[in-house]
Amino acid sequence: MVAKQNRLLYIWLKMLPMLLRKWLTAITVLLVGMGACTPAKTTTATTDASEITNALDKRQWIFRPQLMFPQRGRSVPVDALYNVQMDSMRLLVRLPYAGRVYGTATLPETRSPLDFESKRFEATIQTNKKGARVITITPQDVPEVTNMIFTVFTNGSAQLQVQLRNRTPVSFSGTVLPKQ
Repeated sequence: MVAKQNRLLYIWLKMLPMLLRKWLTAITVLLVGMGACTPAKTTTATTDASEITNALDKRQWIFRPQLMFPQRGRSVPVDALYNVQMDSMRLLVRLPYAGRVYGTATLPETRSPLDFESKRFEATIQTNKKGARVITITPQDVPEVTNMIFTVFTNGSAQLQVQLRNRTPVSFSGTVLPKQ
């Protein structure tokens, strides 16, 4: 009986290094795979407040949304392809839309109502009590959009509220970066 137990212990001790190597390899592959799938970091930390303020004053900035908040339903992550680009002479909006249509609609719609380029718009910039910049943009050549209100904080994070004429409003949160 003792000889049989000693033999089992001997076999177990011989197999232990091989089992440990397999487990360590599996854990390493799992951890490396998880590290490769983490989302990219935003560049907000590298952009300081003065760069953002200068870009807002010069009207040379880009808003990159990260989440969309429809009036009904849950928040939706936004793809990296969507953004709002502001030049002194042009407003380029490429944003998704999820919401209700009121009144008549042209169906089937193939484009988002927030996918447009405007060269005639009014933009006002104000600073609120907490130091955030509030930018109100009213496009005059886009009949669907009433106004767009950006609230840009000193760290570069921003919120966008879009009011539409025949649709429910939608909001976005993201970051504002100086245009390169």
